[in-house]
Amino acid sequence: MAVRSTSGERAVALIVLRLSRVPGTAHEVVYNGPLSIASIAAGPFGSNGQATMSLSRLRGLNLNVAAGDRILER
Repeated sequence: MAVRSTSGERAVALIVLRLSRVPGTAHEVVYNGPLSIASIAAGPFGSNGQATMSLSRLRGLNLNVAAGDRILER
């Protein structure tokens, strides 16, 4: 997953989904929370303007996101 240095100008929240390829298997919400938390955890931006982060790191961050900071499911 990559975040651009300009993402914060356009969004305040980030939702990362891992879509299942297996019929009948649910998709996974990897991260649902503030973009700022993910951007800080991603570290420095590269020369291409992006900072990358593994899905396992995002899963760990997602564990600590307060319910009030999440985008509600519909």
